[in-house]
Amino acid sequence: MRRLLLGIFGVLAILPACVFRDAETKPLGDIQYRRDGKLMMVQARVNGAGPFWFIVDSGAPRSVLDPTLAAELKLGVSGHGSTTGAGQGPVTYAYSQPVTIAIGGDSYESTPFVLDLRQAPLPKEVRGLIGAELFVRNVVTIDPSAQRISWFASDRAPRPARAATLPLRTEGGKLFIRARIEPRQGLGIDRELRIDTGSESSVNDPSAAEADIITTTMLGNGLGKDFEGVSGKYRSVTIGPYVFRDFWGPGGNPPLIGMELLQRFVMTFDAPHGRIHLAPIARLDAPVPHPPGVVRENPSAH
Repeated sequence: MRRLLLGIFGVLAILPACVFRDAETKPLGDIQYRRDGKLMMVQARVNGAGPFWFIVDSGAPRSVLDPTLAAELKLGVSGHGSTTGAGQGPVTYAYSQPVTIAIGGDSYESTPFVLDLRQAPLPKEVRGLIGAELFVRNVVTIDPSAQRISWFASDRAPRPARAATLPLRTEGGKLFIRARIEPRQGLGIDRELRIDTGSESSVNDPSAAEADIITTTMLGNGLGKDFEGVSGKYRSVTIGPYVFRDFWGPGGNPPLIGMELLQRFVMTFDAPHGRIHLAPIARLDAPVPHPPGVVRENPSAH
């Protein structure tokens, strides 16, 4: 969960919009989402109760319920653990008893994390997160122009045309894509970025601190404590045929790509077959906000 709105953005290698070749393929589920900033809000039912508002968050390895919702539904909660969010420090959670989450005419079984979302900068009506379970079990298409999410059985998924097809790795409920990051001329880094639809970041990577132009600002803005850190102006980030030039990104960990860039594509996540299809849409070259803070040259970059 991150709300870092960063960047000045340029793009090469523009392709036409995505069109499905098999128009007869029917989705298992389909839902229109509401935007909150760059995040996607949908309504879902838990064990038949609701509907409740959830954020679609591929960065969450499993779905999440706020403790107030778990208590309202009289769910059994046990165990505990800790994870990390956009901010510093551990974020504690417990486990709910198994539930059925119904969304978009479909449903799935989950043993969600129970995690206090009140510390995250989300609308008050949000009661949970739709996690990576939806993404790893199905073929999921997100169309930002139509504000729709559809998902299909892995053996009956549509084949998107006129889209770049790139490798997608899945591990432990996390989705990863390869990128080439150039924070400054002469410094190129091959990186695996976690795909996080619950983040409003562009590209979050420690190498941003190596850029020629940097600024000090508050990072985090999600789960965990906010902290002062460095954002940098990347010279370029290359993902498949797409080259993003001269845009700002936060210099945090873990490395990830968020909705600031992802919303410029129709995305088809085909985790069962280890691939993702990206088709640019009209807002591909839309401007993005500049980060707060005083911009300065980076003395360590020269």
